[in-house]
Amino acid sequence: MAAKTPPVFCCCQLSLRRSPSFLQLLQSRQFSQSSSRRKHETTTGPLPTFPQTSNPDLDALLTTFRNNVFLPAHLTKPQRKLIYKKNLQGNLTGEEPVYVSLGGSDEKHTLRPINRLQDEPHTVRSFHTILDLLKDGSNWNVIPPLLESLKQSKRELPDGAKAKLIRRAGEAGQTGIVMECLQRVNSTDLRLDNIEVAHEAMLLAVGIAIRSSWSQEGLRKAIRFSENILDFMLQDQKQAFMPGKPSKIPLFRAEITGVPMALAVTRSVLFPDLEANTRSQSDIPQYIQQTLNLFRNTMIFNLAEPHKLESLRNWRIANEYLIKWTPVWLGLKMATKILDGDPSLLRRVKVRLVRQLDPVIEVCRKNIIDSGNMENDDSVKRRGLVMYEEISAVLQ
Repeated sequence: MAAKTPPVFCCCQLSLRRSPSFLQLLQSRQFSQSSSRRKHETTTGPLPTFPQTSNPDLDALLTTFRNNVFLPAHLTKPQRKLIYKKNLQGNLTGEEPVYVSLGGSDEKHTLRPINRLQDEPHTVRSFHTILDLLKDGSNWNVIPPLLESLKQSKRELPDGAKAKLIRRAGEAGQTGIVMECLQRVNSTDLRLDNIEVAHEAMLLAVGIAIRSSWSQEGLRKAIRFSENILDFMLQDQKQAFMPGKPSKIPLFRAEITGVPMALAVTRSVLFPDLEANTRSQSDIPQYIQQTLNLFRNTMIFNLAEPHKLESLRNWRIANEYLIKWTPVWLGLKMATKILDGDPSLLRRVKVRLVRQLDPVIEVCRKNIIDSGNMENDDSVKRRGLVMYEEISAVLQ
């Protein structure tokens, strides 16, 4: 007899697959070529050819990866023995160099001895170094071929490194690079099946709205981007049916799937006469209700647990909470301005704000300021406080 799906999963699956608030989000959503994942994704040859960047140190590190990591991954077993085994490396140091060609390419590669301990860069540490060296926006086009080659070489990046990549791309205004990598997921392995990675991807949409000063066009692009991110999560079938608690699945987390809601509600309030808002007015209450329902899968403190609020005195936890919850807080605050016709839902929104989000946001903000709100000696404000200030400004 087949095992039955746990009731909580039945509920979540039906909610995500049949509710217009998740499958359609907005009647105006337009999933075009920009959101579909490509069937033929590999654009590089057997070995990536990185364009020259404006940073010599970055060029040198990418060349080291290409010669000492990516090339060996494409060699045959006998060829790998030549470059790795000391008793065979003498065959590569004679007067006549040994060349190989890969995948029908005209490029010839010289085989050289490699000491795996000394010559191969550490995958994770070097990846963080590459992110630090990407100062010039024009250099970010090295990321897609780099991710492809790391995957082909079986060099896995931890989810924390992927989340950092997305965050740094957002700070550099390179959301297009992230979207390209997400579209080519089978090649780049940049998946949205991790809470931290998916949340950073959603925050890119918030950044689009902030950088546009919450303009009509900026909100349109932000909503479109957030819908694409949600669409990518929905396309990954294993997410909705993976074993474990719903709280471990990005699709079931209010702070992630609530971002499209927050952006849609904000646009509805700021631009009430916009035609797209008129078409989606009936969907917005479903957005809000779905977000409220998903709070059950998320641990967030409330006024009934004052002892737990004490943990927010730690500025790191407070900073994390501001980053995580300020966008949804904005959406629910905005929702109170448009739900006069639905007193039941309006009451639920106000209860969630008064008992949880309002006090948590305020405690976090105050604790960060009291602890010294600077990230480092360069007087850069902590990320959570910056997000709070940029988002709360639209409520004024």
